[in-house]
Amino acid sequence: MPFVKRHAVFLFLVVLFHGALASFAGEAADPLRPPEPGWKEEHRGTGFAIYSKKVPSSRFNGNLLVGVLAHPPAACYRAATDYAHYPEFMPYCRYVRVLDRQPLGPGRTRLHVFLYLDLPVLSNRYLISRYTDEEEITRNGLAGCYLSTWETVKSGPYHRTLASPDIRESLPGARGIEIAGDHGYWLFEPLEQGRKTRMVYFEWSDPGGRIPAWVNNIGGEASLKDLWKRFRERCAR
Repeated sequence: MPFVKRHAVFLFLVVLFHGALASFAGEAADPLRPPEPGWKEEHRGTGFAIYSKKVPSSRFNGNLLVGVLAHPPAACYRAATDYAHYPEFMPYCRYVRVLDRQPLGPGRTRLHVFLYLDLPVLSNRYLISRYTDEEEITRNGLAGCYLSTWETVKSGPYHRTLASPDIRESLPGARGIEIAGDHGYWLFEPLEQGRKTRMVYFEWSDPGGRIPAWVNNIGGEASLKDLWKRFRERCAR
């Protein structure tokens, strides 16, 4: 190959490589990116983005909120795991009772929590969630993260209904049905040497009852917008 042609090919490969590298760096630098591929962006606002994804074998989407908070991860985690005060900032949450709290080791706790939800349009709902809270963990190779995961509990010693004596005493006359299924997580990752936080909030929920899928999916996006506003205010306080 003549020198001029080899030189032109070399320059083309260098430009192609640097372009791909810049594109990759741009993606990696976006703090509002989803944690894995396959998410559809539904809304992007100042400092946050909302995504949705079809969940296999379910009529209902999974919903994802990614945002940047001007507070350290530990402070955001404390706000997110302040279950007794959920009615003050979690959308639709009217009442909470912490049923059980078990230490699992340094920085790890398991809780069972009863939640009563006052939903717009739909009849009220309740659920019992089992939370696992973890502090100062390494996640995806990044140290100093905080994680809270949850899933619904449908039976066992911590299961409750609106007719359970301890619940009925606090919510006399309350009506509603039990949520069919719910799971998700809060993840708080350090940004700027821990001065700021990248928050990832995921939730999938089957509200139970004869709810059209499109109603639930639209409601998921609206509730995440509300959650972002309320949670930012909560962290600031």
